[in-house]
Amino acid sequence: MKDGDSHSVERYIARQPIFDQNMRVHAYELLYRGSSQSLSADFSDGDKATRSLLSDAITVFGLPRLTNSKLAFVNFTEKLLMSDFALMANPREVAIELLESIQISPELMEKLADLKKRGYRLALDDYTGNPYFDPLLPYIDFLKVDFRACGEDAQRSIAKKFRGRCTLLAEKVETKEVFDKACTMGYTLFQGYFFEKPMVMSKRASALTTSSYIRLFRELTAKDTDIIRCAHIVHSDATLTYHLFRKVRTMAYYRGNSIQSIIHAMVILGIDEIRRFSILLLARERNATYSDELVRSAYLRACFTEALMSRSPWAHRSNDAFIVGMFSLLDRIMNMDLEQVLRNMPIPKDVSNALLGTENNIFSRFLEFVLIYEMKSESLILPDLELTIGSTEISNLYMNCIVEADKAFQNT
Repeated sequence: MKDGDSHSVERYIARQPIFDQNMRVHAYELLYRGSSQSLSADFSDGDKATRSLLSDAITVFGLPRLTNSKLAFVNFTEKLLMSDFALMANPREVAIELLESIQISPELMEKLADLKKRGYRLALDDYTGNPYFDPLLPYIDFLKVDFRACGEDAQRSIAKKFRGRCTLLAEKVETKEVFDKACTMGYTLFQGYFFEKPMVMSKRASALTTSSYIRLFRELTAKDTDIIRCAHIVHSDATLTYHLFRKVRTMAYYRGNSIQSIIHAMVILGIDEIRRFSILLLARERNATYSDELVRSAYLRACFTEALMSRSPWAHRSNDAFIVGMFSLLDRIMNMDLEQVLRNMPIPKDVSNALLGTENNIFSRFLEFVLIYEMKSESLILPDLELTIGSTEISNLYMNCIVEADKAFQNT
């Protein structure tokens, strides 16, 4: 979110064309960018960069429009490959590009074989002939050879060895002389500054007020929740769909049966769990600091506030107590004024007033209790909440919430 704009936000993707021998565009490589001035990806988190890139490409730009219906090469980290995020993309539209930093393992090889069976095409980035990558090569459709990192002898040797086995792509081609030599060696695709530098494209996207997370949260807090409408909202967002399916697969009671649909996944989770889940995802995906620690602290606070209220005369409002705890840090997470954040949220008035400090009510007292408890200061007096448990049970409850928070971050 930029400049406090709660209505729309600019999204950016860099697009670099990949040419054939006749200098016609064959495909595009898509690269994450955080602004129009970015010359490289400015995410330290490669997983989050790819998630944002692919989700924006599909839901904001429209992938066929972004690539003129040509193939899109997208970088994938090992973690994203193993977590099935690639399955959010259509195999006819996206080639999965393996980074040279990838660690080869039996589990990875099994995953690549599965992706091939599903029709995905695989590319190996920055190849220089390193024998470490030999186990991967039978699965590779596009071998991207780094022409700046290996000499002419290596370029020829690689071409001779793999010509006819996969498509050879010469990357970092910066002069016509290099292009001509690559053609004679047998390379058929080319990418580099000789042709075109990555071009940053932008599009304004609906931000907080109409984001998938807010629309889902609004539907989940309606009096008569419509599971069909919830499923349509999830289906419209690739990242949200990915997280939902991953959440179901990692749940303790899920026994590995196939998930038949988004509705099936939502029924497995249940409305209350999906509500909590959507709030957590909102915080993580809109995190202005790109650090999960503050989001984790908010989630822990939310779990603790909810657990305390569920053991009080106000147990019927414990779901709202979760919101109080989570949203108490949302302004810092999203780098926005809290009043502006809450303006877009479908939450009860007494919850909003407690968070803004404009009303002394049961939610403000529970939040005060939690904030003091977190300080671990014996000189501060905890407010009386009429809890049905004592101090030892409260301590155990807090430890259980820490475990729950850790699990939540492992499952998203």
